[in-house]
Amino acid sequence: MDEKLREKIIEIIANHAGMNKEEIAPEADLVRDLNIQRIDIPEIVMILEQELQIKLHQDSFEEIRTVEDLITLVSDPLL
Repeated sequence: MDEKLREKIIEIIANHAGMNKEEIAPEADLVRDLNIQRIDIPEIVMILEQELQIKLHQDSFEEIRTVEDLITLVSDPLL
């Protein structure tokens, strides 16, 4: 995956979580570690879609638990 894309995804997550991007680890659990509400994950995905001009399958949203899950979903939207 392109490192710039990975950085952009982490930046968007950090902004939503009110954190610095340096504080965001790929293995961080969005809900438990970053205090993001489960209900907010689709909003983050929508921001990613707008910023990156992509379309992700809504069926995949339920499987998102970690930052890395989100990175994987964005890097291969056909999953």
